[in-house]
Amino acid sequence: MQNNEVLKYFYIHKTNFENNLKIVAQTAPEEAIHDMRVSIKRLRLLYKFMDYCFDKQFKAVKKSKSLSKVFKSAANLRDIQIQTKLIEDIEEKLNIKLSEWIIRNNEKEKTEIERLKNYLKKYNYFKLEKQFVKSEHLLEVKLKETKADFNILINKYFNNRLEKIALLLNQDKIDYHKIRKRIKEPTYLTEIININTGNVPEKLILLKKLGKLLGDWHDIEVFIREKKLNTYKNIVNYLEEKQDSLIKDFNRYYTALINTY
Repeated sequence: MQNNEVLKYFYIHKTNFENNLKIVAQTAPEEAIHDMRVSIKRLRLLYKFMDYCFDKQFKAVKKSKSLSKVFKSAANLRDIQIQTKLIEDIEEKLNIKLSEWIIRNNEKEKTEIERLKNYLKKYNYFKLEKQFVKSEHLLEVKLKETKADFNILINKYFNNRLEKIALLLNQDKIDYHKIRKRIKEPTYLTEIININTGNVPEKLILLKKLGKLLGDWHDIEVFIREKKLNTYKNIVNYLEEKQDSLIKDFNRYYTALINTY
């Protein structure tokens, strides 16, 4: 892997973040919110990997602070939008009407959109841009001066993350939410490796599939917890069966991933 792949990854997701941030600040559409938050996740992973490569000299936590604030500011709105999709899925699959839930969620969404837009109006964009300039400069300096083989470093980091996932899967009570967060790291690292090739290797397809399955599982977990569905046994049964199916698929694709090594 060449050092310019790391910089290219930074530029792509910095630009994606900035473009979607402008759209979110104006109208807060669902797709732009999702894409903005995904770019933040990728940039934070890149910073974290740079800390790993350069003995924490990159100061990933500090560099990510402004990004993390934007990420969290859109969290409630994103959760509401996901919940609305789940309600619509329940209505279709169980052939029931949950109009009051939809109306309530739509009202919450409007409130959150206005709150987010007001937050972004007051947001310190100059500070964010200043942080990007510092991050870009430090990336360029460190990548230029290093003699490290990034293929070796990235494979070591990648394998370390897979080992952590394996340990989590071997626990008596499996924390799928924690595994979901861990899966993102090897996924984004694989994207960096292949950014100039145009290839989408089987490993990356499997990693993204695993992330999507656990993302859907977590969305249901949050929905059940927040909606307090004790009196809706038919809905709980449907959602729990769906979660079981997602975990079965996760185990199947995880086995396929391990078999690629």
